[in-house]
Amino acid sequence: MKNVFKLALCLVTMSSMLFSTLSNAGLPVIRGIGGEFTLNSTLGHPVSLSDYQGKTVI
Repeated sequence: MKNVFKLALCLVTMSSMLFSTLSNAGLPVIRGIGGEFTLNSTLGHPVSLSDYQGKTVI
């Protein structure tokens, strides 16, 4: 009985992951240059967009 429960849980998890992947596939990806700006972090330190050059920023 435990094996049936584990298999069912595994199938539900895998199907939800697949659905999540497929549902996000239609989202547009905007690849462009953002304007330069500087904001303070939660610790009060200035952080610029250029600090993350070459990295994905959401």
